[in-house]
Amino acid sequence: MAERLDLVERSPYNSTIHLAESEVRGSHGAEAMGERLDDHEMARLLADEELKLAQLRELVDSACEEIMGGRLDRQEATVLAQRVRRQAQEIIPDMMDTFDLIYQSRFERLISQYIKIRSTGTED
Repeated sequence: MAERLDLVERSPYNSTIHLAESEVRGSHGAEAMGERLDDHEMARLLADEELKLAQLRELVDSACEEIMGGRLDRQEATVLAQRVRRQAQEIIPDMMDTFDLIYQSRFERLISQYIKIRSTGTED
């Protein structure tokens, strides 16, 4: 089996999340206990991780579309991004550094791009 197996999940917004095989094993503790995972068990674990990433991708894509719709004000969009982060923490608690690296800047960029400030100083 390869030393490192990358699973790449791409969203329509061209982000990438990589999971190393060691992260999958580490999150389940079998390797740390000296056990070796068989191919069937590794396939099941990888399928579980793929499902988690699919849930995360759907969650993030939905929030991005909501922000790009332009119907939220800055506060609502920020609260939405924070809510997505909390939900992501439940899905991928051991990958939040990666989540923040990829998605925090995306949400900030979308908010600044799609949430316009009116000339009166209030936001849409």
